[in-house]
Amino acid sequence: MSNFQVNYTFYRNPENALKGTSGGADWAFPGKALTASSIPLKWNLMNNVNVVSAKWILVWNPFTAISPTGVRLVKMDDGPTNLVQLARIDGANTITPKVDSVILTNEFVIMASEGITKQIGQQTYGNGVWGGLIYASWIELIVEVK
Repeated sequence: MSNFQVNYTFYRNPENALKGTSGGADWAFPGKALTASSIPLKWNLMNNVNVVSAKWILVWNPFTAISPTGVRLVKMDDGPTNLVQLARIDGANTITPKVDSVILTNEFVIMASEGITKQIGQQTYGNGVWGGLIYASWIELIVEVK
C-alpha cells in the first residue's frame, strides 16, 4: 500500500484575485461560470483507495471592515441540486490576504464510502458592498491505494 496526494484546485492566481459576490448575505458561485467553481469527484472510480486526510486551504482577503464576508465549500449533485455545506470560513476587519484551512477528512471518508460522484464547489457571500478576494483555494487530499 502507498499514499499519494492530489490537489483539487478551484482557483490559484496570486496576481489577480477572484472577486467574491458582494450583493448581500446570499451565497453564490463566484465568477461567471458555475462549473469553474466546482470539481467533480468520481468516487465510483476510486474504489481501491482509502482517504487518509483531506484539507481545504483558502488564501483570501475578506476585504472588509466590520461586516463579514465569507467563502464556503459545498457538495452537490449536477444541476446544482442537493447542495450541502461542508465547511465555511468568514472574515471581517481584514483588508490584507490571509490563509485559512479546514480539515475535512471525516466528510471525505463518508463521501468515498458512498462511492458516487459529487460536485465539490465553493461559494461566496458579501456584505452588500464588498465581497472577499480569493487568491487560491484548493483541497489537499491524501489517499492510500489498497
